[in-house]
Amino acid sequence: TDPHGLHSRMVSRRLGFRLLALIATTATVTTSAPCEYRTLVAHANKVLGANWDAELGATLTSHGAPRVLDTTTSLLAAYANAKQQPDRARTEFMSLTGAQWSNGMLPRHIYAPSLAASLWIEDELIPGPLAWNVTGVSAAATSGLAALPLFSIVAERIYDETYDSSPHTADAVSFAESVFDSLYKYHDYLHTERAASDGGDGLVILYHPWETELPTTSPVFAELMREARASGGLANWTAAADDSFPPQQAALADFPGNATFGSELALAQCIRAQRYDSAKIERHCPFLLQDVQFNSVLQAADQALWRIVKLIENFGSASKAQATQSRIKNVKGWAAKKPVLGLWSQARQTYLSEFGTGENGGAPKLSPVDVEVVSNLAALYGGSLPGSQRDALTFSMMSSGGSGSFQCGAYPLPA
Repeated sequence: TDPHGLHSRMVSRRLGFRLLALIATTATVTTSAPCEYRTLVAHANKVLGANWDAELGATLTSHGAPRVLDTTTSLLAAYANAKQQPDRARTEFMSLTGAQWSNGMLPRHIYAPSLAASLWIEDELIPGPLAWNVTGVSAAATSGLAALPLFSIVAERIYDETYDSSPHTADAVSFAESVFDSLYKYHDYLHTERAASDGGDGLVILYHPWETELPTTSPVFAELMREARASGGLANWTAAADDSFPPQQAALADFPGNATFGSELALAQCIRAQRYDSAKIERHCPFLLQDVQFNSVLQAADQALWRIVKLIENFGSASKAQATQSRIKNVKGWAAKKPVLGLWSQARQTYLSEFGTGENGGAPKLSPVDVEVVSNLAALYGGSLPGSQRDALTFSMMSSGGSGSFQCGAYPLPA
């Protein structure tokens, strides 16, 4: 029984996540033939099965790929598997949260134990765990980058599907209780360590281009890394970084060019040199980005975490519900904010990320990144937009040139 209607409201949230899936998939579909959805689902399940790594308990980015978990890929796989293979979805989720740092951060990349001593990994653009040196902050071999905060959204999805397959809800509630601490710690890390220093609007800051979902070859980051380099903040690391990567990196399809990649490596070295201390990074490393997509996903995830709290309160054990009490005020406060609204550009009638190099001291001065990219549409997923802004984004999405259709036709926006 569900006397409070909580489960019904949670199920309705499943529909929202499809926007991200739509953005991710239709951008690469060019055929105008009608979709055979059952065939697509069958092929998708086959791909997920082929990419499953039983030892890591998670899904690799592609068959035969290096044994490096990209957290976004793995979370989307867990989201997809939640319905037909809930046990696998739960296993994958726990594998990812098992790499959580002592400060609460959940990392973007998790490396197989066999790669722990690797500086570079064949066919992988991002440097290996030896380059990140996270000893002291993480017991696992990970990168030093924050993951897209999909965790609470995926946890809610797994709860939903487990609830559907278990009328007594014991497994579902047990799962929610088991992951709450990890979820809370990551949200708390983002809202404290990564909070913008210019006020309490709820926006968080990214420290590296590789923490976003934009392609590594995006011209946006070529320009931002030029600004970061010109600020002088990378001077201590640039010379070494420019010559530190093997020549085969330049042959990879996602290689962004020597200048950009060298600057990105220098930035990674700067972050590592601060021992991943947020305050020091913001003072010494010249890349501070309030990303539309990351903040939109966090806004939706905050709301998902609040619903998980209410589930535990209503259906969980008395001891777990009591342990959750001290954190309710924080979670409710996060869920009530609408930080993405602060990234709206009235002049451009769209949402724009904001960037600064932080070299002026004090609170960093951030300016809009005046480039329309498809990830800016993620503001729609964050929800709670004024009608006029929602309509402007929808119009932009549907009429940006070319003939487009969401029935497997050509996608009208550039990535």
